[in-house]
Amino acid sequence: MNFYKVRPNPSPTPRPAPAPRPRRKAAPAVGLFVLILVLICALAFCWVRFGWFGEDSATSAQSASSVSGSGSTSFPTPDALPATVPELVELANAGNGRAAFELGERYRQGRGAIKDGQEAFKWYVKAGETKDVEVSYGLGVMFDAWDSEFSNRYRVFSSLEAAALCGHQRAQLKLAELNLRNTLAEFNLRNTREDPKDSQRFGNVVDAYAWLNICAAWGDGASASRRDELESEIKRAYTPATLVQCQARSRQLLKIIESNKTSASKVTVLPAREN
Repeated sequence: MNFYKVRPNPSPTPRPAPAPRPRRKAAPAVGLFVLILVLICALAFCWVRFGWFGEDSATSAQSASSVSGSGSTSFPTPDALPATVPELVELANAGNGRAAFELGERYRQGRGAIKDGQEAFKWYVKAGETKDVEVSYGLGVMFDAWDSEFSNRYRVFSSLEAAALCGHQRAQLKLAELNLRNTLAEFNLRNTREDPKDSQRFGNVVDAYAWLNICAAWGDGASASRRDELESEIKRAYTPATLVQCQARSRQLLKIIESNKTSASKVTVLPAREN
């Protein structure tokens, strides 16, 4: 009988443990760097394209708010205006309308000068003689807000029209507002259908429609909505000829505005009303 010597199986040689993989620390850092770079590029683009964080953006915001806030009683005056009344008087007498307007404001408000309505009115008149469009707008808004014997509807409307017919959008919005306010008050008293009397009187339905129509044409959405509402009311309360008159008045005013833009040396205004 053969006996074989059984050899034990040799224990398997242990394999060396795999070396740990290095952690990828670079990937998050690269991602963060790319994100920061994208943000910087986006901010730089907005800065250049839209004028963020700069003086231009503040100017744009102020311009937009000034157009929408047509009820303001003043306008931005240049920083170069002198601070004292004697210096303002000298500048106003030299033909600077904004200096004259500032003098009127000081005497009307009693700011840096005694409160004197007659003296204020004197300087307001002198300011209006300079034909400065921004001054004309400021005068119209001021006369509308000034509860005084020196203020009347003629001065309100004539000052605003002088600016509006030169393309001043805030003046056009203010005229649309004033005409519409008086027209709506008139609607509340009307019970019959009739044509408006005296198309040159203040705050009439024809001018209300025309100024709303012009403001809507340059992009004011609120004016467009109010124009359409007014048109419906005109069709209800007036004869069909009134709407034709309203649209003709729109064309007339627009023609004057375009004429004033192309020939600034000769400004066309509406026929003078009686004071």
